[in-house]
Amino acid sequence: MGRARLFALLALLTLTGFVTTLDNTVINVALPTVQRELGLSVTDLEWVAGSYVLSFGALLLPAGRLTDLLGRRSVVATGIVVFTAASAAAAVADSGGTLVAARTVQGVGAALVIPASLAVVAADLPAHRRSTAVGLWTSALAVALALGPVVGGYVTERWSWEWVFALNVPFGLLALLLVPSVPARSSGPVDGDSARPKGGESAGTAGGESAGTAGGESAGTAGGESAGTAGYGRPAQSAGGGSAESASDGRPPKSTGGQSAGTADDGRPAQSAGTASVGRPAQSAGDGRPAQSAGVGGPVRGGMDLPGVWWSVLSLYLLTYGLVRGGEHGFTSAPVRLCLGVAALAACVFVVVEARTERPLVDLRLLRDRFLTGGVLAQMLWGIGVNGVFFFTALYLQRVLGFSPTRAGLAFLPLAGALLLCTPLAERAARTLGAHVSISVGLGLVALGLLYVSGTGPRAGYWDVQPGLLLIGVGSALTTPLTVRSLLRVPQARTGMATGLLSAAREVSGVFGVVLVGVVLTRRERSELRAGADPRSAFLEGYDLGLRLAAACVLAGAVVTLLTLHQRGRHRRVRRLRDRHRSVVERERLPVAGK
Repeated sequence: MGRARLFALLALLTLTGFVTTLDNTVINVALPTVQRELGLSVTDLEWVAGSYVLSFGALLLPAGRLTDLLGRRSVVATGIVVFTAASAAAAVADSGGTLVAARTVQGVGAALVIPASLAVVAADLPAHRRSTAVGLWTSALAVALALGPVVGGYVTERWSWEWVFALNVPFGLLALLLVPSVPARSSGPVDGDSARPKGGESAGTAGGESAGTAGGESAGTAGGESAGTAGYGRPAQSAGGGSAESASDGRPPKSTGGQSAGTADDGRPAQSAGTASVGRPAQSAGDGRPAQSAGVGGPVRGGMDLPGVWWSVLSLYLLTYGLVRGGEHGFTSAPVRLCLGVAALAACVFVVVEARTERPLVDLRLLRDRFLTGGVLAQMLWGIGVNGVFFFTALYLQRVLGFSPTRAGLAFLPLAGALLLCTPLAERAARTLGAHVSISVGLGLVALGLLYVSGTGPRAGYWDVQPGLLLIGVGSALTTPLTVRSLLRVPQARTGMATGLLSAAREVSGVFGVVLVGVVLTRRERSELRAGADPRSAFLEGYDLGLRLAAACVLAGAVVTLLTLHQRGRHRRVRRLRDRHRSVVERERLPVAGK
């Protein structure tokens, strides 16, 4: 991949991440003006604020599957077009219904863009650039969260609330110009690695595992399935040519030096596991993913699991809606309990449907991969803490310390700067210590930063909160390999599905983090008010307790990372220390041997 194309691709990922995240919060400051000019009720206003998040969160899983079916470039381009057109419609809306509809379609476009963008990172970028791309993307999200209220307030005050949405249009057009940088299809490893074993590893594997396997399982298998099949029920593929497939009747596999002895279901001779459909040799992913035939990064043939789409959308929509409404009105109200109950029931039905269908929206066998499952859990626990600190620290800075909205937003910029500057160190730390260790250290720093900010008190100034926020930024930078690590063993043809799962986990955790910290804060605040405390002190007590809870969640994520993302084999620093110890021992034994 050329330097110019790489730069354009990184710019596209950063721009789309920034704009889609900005629309989460940019409208909040403008809501009073919108209500006055359009004559909206409080309920209408809540739908204006929440419709984007609801459609965005509900459609992430189907969008991930569409990425696998239609290709990454197609889905990214479609998402940008939908988001930009909906932004233009919102800018000219003259009624509450039109504005809510436009915000909903905005969420649809954003849901298409995000999983496809992460799939591009996992499948199309060189291995040594992936953590950098995730770091830039995460920094864009952090800056967008920090600047959302600032941009919304400034634009509304200087021009009008319509410009809050109109500003998305030029960004969307610029993003469309960058879409050609996304490869139309993948033709093998993008980092220049060949299928030859490297550093003592088997071809197409990492960490000394068997060819075409994960976790030290038998050759050509995963998850205990019969030899000759991949871990997701497909014929196993070798890194070179000539590896055998199992016959359709379950007989032992036979190897013929270039073509498999197995047959296809329709009786035609099966192609070699080591050759692509056009006869090209299959290539290793070069980063630990199972070796696949050339072209697997392109569109995947199949259909959409419509029952799965229905149940997943219903579950995620009602879950998000119930969390948002519960945070605002309490979880004891009947509508909120009904929403959460139906969401849980729909999730159970979704799991049953996905286990039985041949074309699942989410292949549940992916969850056997401890890297992906651990990554999803760690992502959720990190999201709970970080989203809570962004939302409620902004309130703390304004309500307790007396910051203006603009100054409160600017207080988060050093955090985003630290994240951006420290991201290049994350990949080096992951190679030296092991990604599971470096990510856990990062999560620990985030938790430490949360604890620091929670103890700054009512007389703090701008610079008093910066050490804690900088710790959060540096720690978040060290966690940037999390996405790449989570997708390490996901087949390339399933990256859209897996990134949709990760994106859904991040979005739900963001909403849940705000709700969880908010519930703790509100209850403690009410308790302090009943005890006679003034409102400022009562809010501060609740805020401190909420951030300590968020820190505990992030620390739990660090433990999950250590347990699930550990890869077999020794990392560079461990090997160096071991070799140094052996050399010392051998030197000590030399005089004894001479005697």
